[in-house]
Amino acid sequence: MFEGEYLHGKRWNGIGYDINGIREFKIKNGKGNIKEYYSNGNLRFEGKYLKGERNGKGKEYYETGELEFEGEYLIGERNGKGK
Repeated sequence: MFEGEYLHGKRWNGIGYDINGIREFKIKNGKGNIKEYYSNGNLRFEGKYLKGERNGKGKEYYETGELEFEGEYLIGERNGKGK
């Protein structure tokens, strides 16, 4: 599932997942705030994207809904320890 910005009818903020949580596509220049969800409806990630990668502040969650990581991302990777 996807919640974020659209441009010309297409998801614009980065990576799109199918209902099973499998990555379907990545938009190379996606940017902005996005939310990604697991197939059970629980939040998977919320944060910022730049050029299709997690970049800036964000939070990752386990499938159960518990917080896994909160911190900074740099070019798609966790940058530092976070919380």
